[in-house]
Amino acid sequence: MVVGTRHNVANESEVSAANIHLARPGARDIEVISQYGDVGRVMKGCAPSKGGAAREIDVAAGVVEINGAFKSVAADTVTLANGHATLHRIDLVTISSAGAVVLTAGTAAAIPLIPAIPANSVPICIGLMIATSTDLTTNEIVDKRMIHGREVMVLDKTGLKSTVASDPNEASLYSVTIPGRLLGANGAVRMTIGGQWVNTQGAGQ
Repeated sequence: MVVGTRHNVANESEVSAANIHLARPGARDIEVISQYGDVGRVMKGCAPSKGGAAREIDVAAGVVEINGAFKSVAADTVTLANGHATLHRIDLVTISSAGAVVLTAGTAAAIPLIPAIPANSVPICIGLMIATSTDLTTNEIVDKRMIHGREVMVLDKTGLKSTVASDPNEASLYSVTIPGRLLGANGAVRMTIGGQWVNTQGAGQ
């Protein structure tokens, strides 16, 4: 089942009896949906997938919007702890306002719950660690991203890029030739660009 623009809750037919917790929407699912457009959302990428080593979850590079500010996210990997001896556990992966991938461990229980979403963070996925498990499967990783469809233009050293998949081509923001006599001794030009932008190659925004 897909809720909202891209919030997933597994269907019961997609999970085993041990993973049935993943097919039961809980309070955190409602919290994720209700905070959409308020705290933050994923603008592009950040797709979760199973990592190459045991208990790893990979998060792809992307762009998020948190509290009205866009932030670039570098690809990263988190490693979950081994499963509890007798109880199940659900861990949560989020992106912080600094653009960092963060793992929040849940509490092991007979009926585990998704841990609280950290403040000023965007949920990416959850991972279910079955009791005694030393790894997790692809079906035990559930995408919890809320993806916004609005186009975002990202300017880096190679040009201006759009987050819209159907239009990945670079574009020129503006091109103008300024006579050298207008630059003065310092050879400097000030430019003001309206809106929000993400600087992926240097300091500042």
